[in-house]
Parts: sequence; C-alpha cells; structure tokens
Amino acid sequence: MKNLKNYYLIGAARRDNALQHVKIQNGDILEFGVYRGSSIANIHEYYIKNKIIYNNIWGFDSFIGVPKEKDGVNASPDWREGAFDSRPELNLKTVKEVIDKLSIDFKDFGIDRIKLVQGFFEETLDEDVAKLIKIPSF
Repeated sequence: MKNLKNYYLIGAARRDNALQHVKIQNGDILEFGVYRGSSIANIHEYYIKNKIIYNNIWGFDSFIGVPKEKDGVNASPDWREGAFDSRPELNLKTVKEVIDKLSIDFKDFGIDRIKLVQGFFEETLDEDVAKLIKIPSF
C-alpha cells in the first residue's frame, strides 16, 4: 500500500476531528461529504494503524458542491452554494470523472472496499441503500 501521507492526509488534528463523527453500522463506515477524499483516506489509515476491521466505506456526496439554501436559512459563508465542488478542485469537468479518479486513487492506496454514491444524501440515502448497507432501521 502506498503511503497516504504523500497525498490526501490532512493532519492529525483534523483526522481526529473527522473520526469523532465516524459512525459504524455493522462494520461499514458512512462518510457524508467526500469532496476530495481526504477524510476517507485518513479514516482508512487510522483504522489500518489501529487494526480496526471494517467492511466497506460508503462515501455520499453530490460532488457538485453545496446546494442553494432554502429561503430563510442563514448558513455559514463557508457553506455557500457551490462550495466544496470536487470538479474544479481535482481539475475535472464531470462528476463521473471525479468518481472514477477517486475510485482509482483509493484503490492505489489500498482502499478497495469503497462505495461512492453520487447525489445529495437526502435523495440517495433511501430504504434501498439502507438495506444494502444493512442498517437495521431507517
């Protein structure tokens, strides 16, 4: 496995913060907001180093950035429409290119149990996906 530190690692403090939000469901890790994949890479490295076994990592993201807020919602300026769009960050034009690149990069790093789900999670995390992940109640 290649050393992840040369690619996406974001530092121990940010990794530890990300890991506080990791939820295991029957051995699967669910990540909401993949962006460039750094959190997934960090989670994987942390689990490997600590000999923690997981089944799959599920990454949910639109890959097109934050949607427009509904009227009356006062969001942080960091969460403006289009923020965290993976395409310009990875110098790619389409979501398919982003997913393909991330899938190849993850595989190159030894992360072979990754499932990327494109779309906003309120649209994609449905009963069918919950059954596939084996979440007992949705």
